[in-house]
Amino acid sequence: MEDAKVTYKFKLTIKEEVLKKMEVITSEYHNELAGLLFGTVSKEEININDIIFPLQVVSGSSVDIDEKDILKIRKDNPNWKNFIGLWHSHMIMGAWFSGGEGDES
Repeated sequence: MEDAKVTYKFKLTIKEEVLKKMEVITSEYHNELAGLLFGTVSKEEININDIIFPLQVVSGSSVDIDEKDILKIRKDNPNWKNFIGLWHSHMIMGAWFSGGEGDES
């Protein structure tokens, strides 16, 4: 059976402040790091307006987010309803779903 291909066409907008935070994180730290993305999603557009970096244990090839800190952020952040996803760097590695990110192979 062939793998089905799905194509999505949408506009992605990342607030300049958020992009700068991501650029600093990826240029200044030599470990993987993760952030919680906040914004809006529609069929035509994804807008990323904020990123929060929870407590985490990191290395050059892995990142483990503190679940208790995520619960605290969820409780303390009135913007939680706008949580849209998780971002993390792969440093010098390419982009793919690595273990723990949904790749069950």
